[in-house]
Amino acid sequence: MRALPAADLLTSAAVGRDQAEALLLLARDEPGAALAAAQRATAEARDAGMRWEQARGLHLCGLARAADDPAGAADTLRDARTLARQCGALLLERQIGRDLRRLVRGTATLHSRTGPLNGELTAREREIAALVADGLTNRQIAARLFVSEKTVESHLSKAFGKLGVNSRAALAAQVGAP
Repeated sequence: MRALPAADLLTSAAVGRDQAEALLLLARDEPGAALAAAQRATAEARDAGMRWEQARGLHLCGLARAADDPAGAADTLRDARTLARQCGALLLERQIGRDLRRLVRGTATLHSRTGPLNGELTAREREIAALVADGLTNRQIAARLFVSEKTVESHLSKAFGKLGVNSRAALAAQVGAP
């Protein structure tokens, strides 16, 4: 496995930071600020050729637009779903599809805490995600739960995929949402 150049790592970190910020602002019901953060993440990902992250950024843009511009949000979510499908991000594609259906039906707040966290994560994944949000390392989580670090890593990997996040910060932002 080859190491990524420092510039790629910095770009990836910036995209993850902006996505986490957008999620946090959505949870705080600040769609305008969330849209700005999501647009930054999307542009950074697009410029770096990070198609999966670009799809995730578009997804966040659609969620942020939902309250003020449902038609524009639906178009953005459709674009995000298409891009997710093209780059093989099937779990992300499904989440976007669910959010799009909710938007079109005009029901339920998009991406609410009762959506992806309680509906998709197992009890153990939620428990580990909460400990990540509390700032614990994998080693500390493993010791607290009397499991191996590999088990913690496995649960985190599954939680990242189910929630469509790529960093502990983004996971913590979703779990720690009010």
